[in-house]
Amino acid sequence: MDADRARGSEKARKNVARAIGFLGSPKSTTGCFCDRSTGDANEVGFLDVDAAEPRTLIDGSDDAIMKALSASPKVIRAVAINKVPLLFAIAEPKPEHLRKVRIVADAPELMERVGKALASRFASAPEPASLPVEKQIYAEFYTDGEATLNVCD
Repeated sequence: MDADRARGSEKARKNVARAIGFLGSPKSTTGCFCDRSTGDANEVGFLDVDAAEPRTLIDGSDDAIMKALSASPKVIRAVAINKVPLLFAIAEPKPEHLRKVRIVADAPELMERVGKALASRFASAPEPASLPVEKQIYAEFYTDGEATLNVCD
């Protein structure tokens, strides 16, 4: 039992990170990963462990998760991986941070709901075939089969 608890503590310790954003003045946020968007593999949720008690999100509605993503200050931040956010592991996280991160790590249902909420923030695009022809160019890239149609023999 103690070995399992030690492994859980080590896993939580590795998940606590400090994100530094440079939107306006530099600001750091202590938090943890709380799933990848189901609609965009480049976007992840980062829960601010100073701003929230994870249990309220687990027990709350999907609307509470959406509010956590959109409220100011943000409780869950959408982080774009390709924008190279500065993430630093915290060598000695506070016990309160570890407690909250353990709650998130042990709640796959919360992570799944966060992933869906991240994806649902943007309206889905209409089917390309239903768009006027002049707008179809922006709807999708051509397939490999269509690419061969452009090749001159």
